[in-house]
Amino acid sequence: MIRMTSLATLALCFCAAAIAGEATHPKTPQLTGLAGGTAKLICSGHSGDRNVLDYSGMVYDSPRHKILAFGGGHATGNFPNSVHEFDIATLKWTQLTEDVPPSAHSAENAVKTKDGKKLGGIRWKGKIRAGSRHTYGGLVMIPGTSLMAVGTSMEFVGASSRMPGRGKFFRNNYQGGNGLWIFDPVKKEWKVSKKAGMVSTYGAGACDPGQPDWVYHFSPKLSQMINWKTEEVKKLPKMHLTGYVGVTYNPDDKCFYSAPCSSKQPKNLKIMKFDISKKSWQTLTPTGDAPKTYDIDIVYNRPNRVFVCFSAGYASYYSPKENKWYKLDKLLDKALDNGPMRHHHVYDPVNDVHIATSSRWKTFAFKFADKPGKLPGTSEKK
Repeated sequence: MIRMTSLATLALCFCAAAIAGEATHPKTPQLTGLAGGTAKLICSGHSGDRNVLDYSGMVYDSPRHKILAFGGGHATGNFPNSVHEFDIATLKWTQLTEDVPPSAHSAENAVKTKDGKKLGGIRWKGKIRAGSRHTYGGLVMIPGTSLMAVGTSMEFVGASSRMPGRGKFFRNNYQGGNGLWIFDPVKKEWKVSKKAGMVSTYGAGACDPGQPDWVYHFSPKLSQMINWKTEEVKKLPKMHLTGYVGVTYNPDDKCFYSAPCSSKQPKNLKIMKFDISKKSWQTLTPTGDAPKTYDIDIVYNRPNRVFVCFSAGYASYYSPKENKWYKLDKLLDKALDNGPMRHHHVYDPVNDVHIATSSRWKTFAFKFADKPGKLPGTSEKK
């Protein structure tokens, strides 16, 4: 088993890069001059397996100014477990790792603990790799690093007809595997915790920049914070975040926010706020023109101090200051919707744009506002 503690040295290197931070990255010419409230198609596709986008997630790698995508696909025939990267400087997608074929998912290749517990990965071509899974809002970047943690476990089998024993060995050796997996995009390598039981299915991951050694995991079955260096675990109060929702950090009040909404709800009815210092949830009932937030993230826009999301082709935003939803009246693109987009939405602070990927790897840039604090419910960052 590969030890997680070997990541600590790497994290220190990335922290130094992060201090220099976003200011060291040049702006992308194709993203400058985009008018507030408008969206632009910046990448029309990618040669990578489109099934990677199936109920998966994306995260922003701040030190490297890139976007990482992983997950999805395990309910399809292709079962891809590759990691993909979007370079914001070139506006191009690249596949970083190979997809492990379903035929390789034998009992012997499964990654387990010393006492035989499933960790949710596979040994292939001399390396360990996280198995395909629906990541939803479970992906999270460890603060100050380019390390991506996966805060969800393996789910059901996919591509069973091409697996050993028609999926029998997958169910016995992979499904439910719940180690904490971390990906290093520089080395293009996965590492995993020595312990099982770190995460569960349908989870949401989050990190507090003030506690960079800890990864938060929230799900209907399990909520806890995990020290990714020492593997210490601290239990947290459970909160069923309906609708495969994500959890987002607000740097202004140092709390996590979430916008749960089931598939049957026509629109969002509540905002969940997690006080990190008190380790407690608070239910907020917002006013305003709420969107349907089923299976999408609300992404923080720091210059305006609001959370932005896309639904039915429109952009909406939630104001923590007013506890109110607002909707921009311009139709952006019908591809920016819950179904094709899901958790493929990040904020790029260098170019001050939101970047979202829909089906078939179509990637858009959206400019929220020309000037911070001018739209209702917004205010300039301190």
